[in-house]
Amino acid sequence: MAKDRVAEREFYQKIDRYHVLVVGRDNPILPQLRTALKSIGMLNVTPAETYSAAVIAAQAGKTTHVLFDTRESDMPALTFVEAMMKIRKDVIMVALSNDPAVDNVFDLIRAGARGFLVPPPTIGSVESVMIAATSGAPFSEAILRAKDRNQVFADLILDLLYRAAILKRRALDDPSTEALFDRAWRALINTVDMSKMFCEHSRDHLTRSIVHSCIARADDSNKSRLGKVRKNLTQKRTTTSS
Repeated sequence: MAKDRVAEREFYQKIDRYHVLVVGRDNPILPQLRTALKSIGMLNVTPAETYSAAVIAAQAGKTTHVLFDTRESDMPALTFVEAMMKIRKDVIMVALSNDPAVDNVFDLIRAGARGFLVPPPTIGSVESVMIAATSGAPFSEAILRAKDRNQVFADLILDLLYRAAILKRRALDDPSTEALFDRAWRALINTVDMSKMFCEHSRDHLTRSIVHSCIARADDSNKSRLGKVRKNLTQKRTTTSS
């Protein structure tokens, strides 16, 4: 929660310096998006109908943010992101996608995009996405570069679940720590949602990775109580047999 407030403060401190390109055509949500951006204080908003037009505009202007419709087709979306990143490494790119999994938004994030927005754009959703993309933590490199993305997601989910369980137990004894649990729980839910959206192959493959990680942790005496119990029982049997 504290990190969220810091990101929000940093975002609004610099908002007068932002220059936004909204890229796309024949999409009825684009006027709503431009209105939402101006409603949160991003007043320097310029439309660009095509990816090529956006590249030219970025070369000539002070573009800081680019929101682009993934359905635009004068060049592949991935090529567009790569081209924009060559022009300005620090440009904040956000993909507009009805289905981020189908539109390969994960590949766009891997290439340098900082987030995605699923329509319809509301003032709240646009503000949240723009703050996270501009001032929030970048997407985990461990996930972006993982050979087995599902396994990384599975381990991250289990780590967050364990932390949330510990904090909930603590909050039952000390209600003043409830905020710590709430923060951990939100992180867990967000990670699960992200995992389901960007898992490899299918959600069934993700589920299998989670199950395999649970089994591995149950056998590991350093990572679970069940593992410790098994280790102790094995030691006792060995001692008794001797």
